[in-house]
Amino acid sequence: MKTNILFGAAALLFALSACGDDPKGGEEPGPQPPAGNTEDRYESVSYKKLPTDATWLEGETLIVDNVGNYTPVARRSQTEWGGRPGSYTFTQVTGTEGFFRVGKIGQRWYLIAPDNSPVILRGTQDVRPGTTDAYKARFATDVAWAAEAGQFLVDNNLNATLQGGLRPAVMPAEYKDLILNPVEGRKIAYAEIVYMLRSYLWDYNYSKNFSFKFDDAVHNRLYVMFEETYLDYLDQWAAQVCAMYKDDVHFIGYMLDNELNYKKMMSNTNGSQGLDIRMALDMPEGSGIRKFAEKFVADRGYTPQDVITQAVYDEFREVMADYYFKTTTEAIRRHDPNHLILGNRIYVSNMYDERVMKACAKYCDVVSINYYNAWSVDPAYIANLKSWFDKPFIVTEFYTKGADANVDGEPYSNRPGGGWIVKTQKDRGKFHQNIGIGLIAAQNCVGWYHFNYVDTYEDAKYQGYTNKGMLALNYYPYVDFMEYVKQLNDNVYGLADHYDAK
Repeated sequence: MKTNILFGAAALLFALSACGDDPKGGEEPGPQPPAGNTEDRYESVSYKKLPTDATWLEGETLIVDNVGNYTPVARRSQTEWGGRPGSYTFTQVTGTEGFFRVGKIGQRWYLIAPDNSPVILRGTQDVRPGTTDAYKARFATDVAWAAEAGQFLVDNNLNATLQGGLRPAVMPAEYKDLILNPVEGRKIAYAEIVYMLRSYLWDYNYSKNFSFKFDDAVHNRLYVMFEETYLDYLDQWAAQVCAMYKDDVHFIGYMLDNELNYKKMMSNTNGSQGLDIRMALDMPEGSGIRKFAEKFVADRGYTPQDVITQAVYDEFREVMADYYFKTTTEAIRRHDPNHLILGNRIYVSNMYDERVMKACAKYCDVVSINYYNAWSVDPAYIANLKSWFDKPFIVTEFYTKGADANVDGEPYSNRPGGGWIVKTQKDRGKFHQNIGIGLIAAQNCVGWYHFNYVDTYEDAKYQGYTNKGMLALNYYPYVDFMEYVKQLNDNVYGLADHYDAK
């Protein structure tokens, strides 16, 4: 299949960019703000939730060029890890020296690279070889792909990747260096999702090896934590995954799972998929989750009437979340004391749940969230995070889908996924900057991962393609989108200084 991209100059621009910027950086003046640009100037960008929605909404959007009293630069000097050059004194440092750590400079949280430079992460996910005809048409070998991918990361001032996939794996030796050390003077960091709980479900074949018949459409996945084999499995799985990464200085840390649901379901009559204590107490007699729920009720002296109160629902959810984070982090720490634990990519309503977020921060070094259903970073939400815990967070997913993306002139369906629909690739770029600026202004965010590296293909459920990628289906970049991504990455520390001075 021939894959078209909206921007015919994409290949040319990509080729030119590979010969361009000094990867180490160099201060170059960029576009100057208009005279009198002392206040932030917001643009209106159209967006909608679903491609079938008839009405476009309008979102107030702040881009780098419109930040008041700020002059963008073309490329600011950075360390080999994409960090701030210079010598700094950190406070509240967590982690092992020589590996990635976290700490504060003043009121701002940073990742601390192995060379002790402060780093704000700018990454993308699922950076791995493809299997499609389009991929095979572009690259003779995976090594050829990796060489181009590594250069792409450098050219766009990205400093982090994540391979992705349902199971963590060691990056193949034949091209690992091309991704993580793509050019002299520049290093790329990476993290991985290790699926502590979900691997247990997969390996135990969901319903066949538990004390109850697990139904993923009905039961909350956290119910399986109380099976007799769970803790032994965690230890064995942690030993396996930690052996892949424990000595790698490029490795940032472990994302425990992805988008587990801790949501209370008191308003749902059947408690489907939520942490509903009524449902836990109604599970088969002798099942691990029922015995845990019965002990929870008995230890607190609760009556049947008590378990239908909001307070009990909240307490049960908190205890469940605490147990998850305690058991998974302890398993990792037994086998790798050096790398950070990066939460479990909490999403949607769960990220607004104080009890769940506090449980994550109690055990993890960084709290990770998949940031959807918001056009801009909400200052009130940031204030809540700062009041709930004094630790940094990282955004591990966010994106928009352009309505202009197409294959052979046929528009993408753009049906899967939680990202907004916008009209153009430039609008995707403006949204990307709008979110990034908000995260930089927050001071407690140590970076972000854009989802995804390459657009996704059709599947049986959605029957179409989805414009999530930095690259189109033909593995050429969306030029208009990436111009905005690069500009944000080039200005990340200048913007940090700007907001720190306020």
